[in-house]
Amino acid sequence: MAAGDSEFGLNVDILGITLVHPYFWGCEPIGSEALQPEAKARSKRVLVCVAEKDVLRDRGRLYYVALGRSGWMGVVKIMETEGEGHGFHLIDLESHKAKDLINRLAAFYNRDKPHFL
Repeated sequence: MAAGDSEFGLNVDILGITLVHPYFWGCEPIGSEALQPEAKARSKRVLVCVAEKDVLRDRGRLYYVALGRSGWMGVVKIMETEGEGHGFHLIDLESHKAKDLINRLAAFYNRDKPHFL
């Protein structure tokens, strides 16, 4: 598989993708999940981020809708960045929209984190 973008002159071979410590739960606990049932109770929110010009935007939106309708008891929210494509925040880290996305992700992750002096 290859990814290219004539605007930036990129032509990159994609060898695969990784999910680093994926955070998926199911209805029934499996394996080590059964040893820590309280962990599932603490993780009840999902933020799906998509970009308006991303070819995968509709799949992200579909995941958002499907998760919301699935009977899952958590909160799911979606954030769409207008006028941008896939991975835009990695191409220009200093752009206003990249900083906005990163700040919103940080706020999402830190929402319930205790603050220490």
